[in-house]
Amino acid sequence: MGKPKLKPRDRDLDKTQRKRPGLQGFRIGTWNVRTLYKAGALNTLINTIDRYKANIVALQETRWQGEGCIATCNMTLFYGGVTTNRHENGVGFLVHNSLIPWVKQFKAINDRICYIRINMNHRDMIIICAYAPTESGNKEVKDAFYEELEQVYDTIPSHCIKVLLGDMNAQVGKENTYKTTIGEHSLHDRSNDNGVRLINFAITDGSVLKGALTYMIRGKRPRGRPRKRWKDSVKEVLEEIGGDWEQAYNREQWKELVLAAKSLNGS
Repeated sequence: MGKPKLKPRDRDLDKTQRKRPGLQGFRIGTWNVRTLYKAGALNTLINTIDRYKANIVALQETRWQGEGCIATCNMTLFYGGVTTNRHENGVGFLVHNSLIPWVKQFKAINDRICYIRINMNHRDMIIICAYAPTESGNKEVKDAFYEELEQVYDTIPSHCIKVLLGDMNAQVGKENTYKTTIGEHSLHDRSNDNGVRLINFAITDGSVLKGALTYMIRGKRPRGRPRKRWKDSVKEVLEEIGGDWEQAYNREQWKELVLAAKSLNGS
């Protein structure tokens, strides 16, 4: 007998004909391992990760030099580090071998930032591993780190899922100014310098969308077809704060407009 003829609705549900081949589910983790530059450190790490049944783990402070990958036991280590003779910093990913066929790319930007690209079911996922300078670190070094991180984040295609993991050496507080971004469940009362830098990065690259989605138009909408479109409301706010659409192409100017719009809405 041939395959039974499907009704229109059944054809929509028959995903075996339309599903894009790719990875559907896995466990992700992050770990500052302090160092892998000692005998037996990698095997000990793999045994520990096996107990947690994690499939991909972002690693910081691997302290390995150069860039490459090495397969050992049931996992593969992708790493990137300094090119000098000093064993410091270093980032990478430990990936279970069952996921290797879905790994499309690994790139080490420097000894503090790298990313891996995974072929998912509907779209690719790009996981960024970052290791920020410590709170007592040099200001210029911190500036250079976040500039590089923003550049990497912005160059990732918008159709990809973006995930940032790592050790940001940050203390995020409970300031009302940042509540729309950080929420109300931080472990600290005040943010340190690294915490403010991390929050500003999140505001620039994440919470602009969140602020737009949670913006509420004042007053009640009458029944029936709405006469005021969302675009019209945004246009009114831009006119009220003295902005225009062209500023959306400039990151810093658009960030200032969003903060000004939030102040009008009482956020």
